[in-house]
This record gives sequence, C-alpha cells and structure tokens, in this order.
Amino acid sequence: MPIKLLYGNEPYIIAQKKRELANGGEYSITDSFDVGTVRILCQNSFFGPVRVLWRADTEKDLNSLFFDYVDSPSEDSLLVVYVRTVDERKKEFLKLKSCKNIEFIPCNKYEDRMLKRHLFAQFYSAGMTISDETLDLLAKRLGYKDDPTVSFYTCMEVAEELIADASGKEINSDLVSERVPMRDEISQFKLAPYIERKDLKTLLSQANSITNSNGAIPFLMLIYRELRVAYKSRFCNLSEIGAFGVNFKQKNLSWLVAALEQVGRIIQAVKLSELPESIAVAYCFWKLTKLEVSG
Repeated sequence: MPIKLLYGNEPYIIAQKKRELANGGEYSITDSFDVGTVRILCQNSFFGPVRVLWRADTEKDLNSLFFDYVDSPSEDSLLVVYVRTVDERKKEFLKLKSCKNIEFIPCNKYEDRMLKRHLFAQFYSAGMTISDETLDLLAKRLGYKDDPTVSFYTCMEVAEELIADASGKEINSDLVSERVPMRDEISQFKLAPYIERKDLKTLLSQANSITNSNGAIPFLMLIYRELRVAYKSRFCNLSEIGAFGVNFKQKNLSWLVAALEQVGRIIQAVKLSELPESIAVAYCFWKLTKLEVSG
C-alpha cells in the first residue's frame, strides 16, 4: 500500500519500521501535511520512489487534505505517517480504519518474554551469561512494561552498563541489584527541578534516604542517564532517542556537558573506593548546584 501509518509507545520499534519501509532510501520529512507535501508525493523522480515521512502529534492533525490524498494516493510514492499519540476510540482514527489505502502498523512495547529474549541476546553477544532468575530480576527492576518513561533504548543502555561493570563473564543478581534501581522507588524523588533551582537544602534532606533505599551508584547512574537524554534532546527529537520526556530543560548545552563529566567522575570515584558511597549522593548534589558554566 502507498500509505503506512505507524503508531504506538515503543520508539525503538517505530525507528526500526521507518528504516525497513525506507528500504535504504531517504525520507523527505515534514511536520505538516499541506499542498507542498502533496506536490512532493505526486512528482516524478529519476532516483526511485518518493518517500515522505510525516510526523503528526495526534490523530486530530490528520486534516481534510490528508483524507483527500488517501482517497487517491500516488502509486509511485510512499507516505509514512507516524502519529505520536493515538486514541483508537476517536472518530478520526475510526475514519482512518475505513480507508483501504492505508496499512496500519502498531509499534507497541515488547511483551515481557520478548524483552528478556533481547536482553539475553545482548549479554550473549558480549560473551556474558545470565541466569533466568537474574533475567527476571532485571526485567522487574527496569519496569519496562509499566513505566511510560522507560523505552527499549533505556533497557539496552542499562544492559551495556551492566556488561561494562561486570567483574567476570556473568551478570549476577548482586550486580543487577546494585546497579539497577527500582523505577518506582527512584521516580518518587523528582529531583531535577531542585537541581535546576539550586535548592541544595531540599536535595541534601533527601540524600540519605536515597542512598539507604537504592544505593549511591544506581541513583548516580540514573542522574547520568537523565543528563545524557537532556544532552541528546538538543540535537534530536525525543522519539529518535527513545525518550518520553526530558529534564534539565533550563540548562544550556555547556552546563549539560560539564554535569555529565562531573557525575561520571563521581561514579568512577565511588567504584574505585576513592569516595565513600555514604556521602556520594550529597556530594553530587553539592557539585551540580555549584556548577557554573558560561555559554
């Protein structure tokens, strides 16, 4: 079919489907469907089929011009529509379902069994072993299925960190418990705004509780990942980096780079026993609130 509609809550699968549909070619990307978009789709090309990727926010952005094109699309072009948020009960979506020229491609999160299979493959390709029990523990602590902020990209990044931190060839339960915080335990703190406001008093009041509940390194690694997402969001949209939200919006790029370096050094110092774990979280809060970078 000349029109493909992607929707769902897993950025990794969405990106994978986009690549498959492009078949090695390049997309002409648009954030609105207008007369110019139709002109591109209907033009003849000497370089193969025309491919247009339209990123819509919701099904409400599917305007009358789009539905006119759907009734009589160009057979020589491919229109890939990615709708970020879809309510399958809405009349716009139900109207789409009746269109014979559209192929619907749901891109929802993997089932638990498939997530574990991917994680196992990641470890296996790195020459690591992991027991079924530890794999179950890792999946539980990631909170992939239940937490809307956790994507498949997040899970793969955590797997890479575990591979890098393993002392041998096995990913064991102790390593997972030490390095991977429970998502529901960590999310309750919502500390990024306090760091942005330099509210050191509030941050320090929670430092001991965080350390005792989760351990310093898992929490510091979470802050590091949040900073990395914020950094990447300056160059890519959130769907491209597999994120559903971003913190540290008020901080500039130079501050994010300096903060990543600072937190990375603190994590390394704890791992090498150069900095006591008992004070690492408080020390990190102090360093980030005192961090001044121009530019």
